[in-house]
Amino acid sequence: MPSSGLYAWAPDFSDFVDEAFERVEIAPEGITSQHLLSARRSINLLFASWANEGVMLFAVDEQTQTLTDGTSSYLNRSFTGSSGVGTFNAGNYIYVGATWATATARGRLTAVAGTGGVPVLSYYPLTGYSDFASGDAVKEYTGTVDGDATCTAGAPADIANGTLAILECVLRRSSVDTPVAKMSREDYQAIPNKTDEGLPSRVFYDLKANTYTLWQVPENSTDVFRYWRLRRLQDVTGASETPDLPYRAYDALAAGLAARLALKFNAEKYKMLKAEADEAFALLREGDRERADVSMDTTQ
Repeated sequence: MPSSGLYAWAPDFSDFVDEAFERVEIAPEGITSQHLLSARRSINLLFASWANEGVMLFAVDEQTQTLTDGTSSYLNRSFTGSSGVGTFNAGNYIYVGATWATATARGRLTAVAGTGGVPVLSYYPLTGYSDFASGDAVKEYTGTVDGDATCTAGAPADIANGTLAILECVLRRSSVDTPVAKMSREDYQAIPNKTDEGLPSRVFYDLKANTYTLWQVPENSTDVFRYWRLRRLQDVTGASETPDLPYRAYDALAAGLAARLALKFNAEKYKMLKAEADEAFALLREGDRERADVSMDTTQ
């Protein structure tokens, strides 16, 4: 019989939980609701542990941000509006006030969701202006004229986008990329003129605040900051979800979960399962690397 020709096997978390408990010698029919809650907690803690192991390529992705003249720090925020009229558009601006020129709060939209009169607006606040507040009458601004969209703001909140570190980054202007160097908090603090505008050449990422700050301050609203980041693995919230992992990480997940469950439900099996988990994770790390040609200059 020929092979299936398929590459679509995508087990959900209930499959991993069953597999892990079978390794712990607890049959699926013996799994209770408390077992399931414990397994979900253990998976999320396992992912947190993996995040401390360094860069894993399957948790790296590229992000882009169109910059705004005069705004150096970027923190994504969001609120759900009410009484919405018209259509908000990502890339446009939002404000509170009689006119854009006299606005007390300003932001630039990064994403728009929701429907009808209940828009969900993601944005970053602009430097030098207040953030939005619940009850604000919000208007759209296209960059040259008022747009046709308005709504009443709900309470803003930070967007947890999972960024753990910025790895490599460039500033794209007129289709030309210029490298941007990373700097520490100490390096940023030592810059004497933090409001100096120009082509950004350095960036400081504040992990605790989930913001990145560019220097020099962007001098236009068309440059694009492009960066590769290390991100968190997405949370596990339900048994029917599939893991935020590639195929080659499946065994490491099953083995790691089994070891953590053994510690709680069958301690006699822990030592053996922990060794299997360590081996599976080591194999995952060994395979999690870029494969590219390497050349060496031996003439010097």
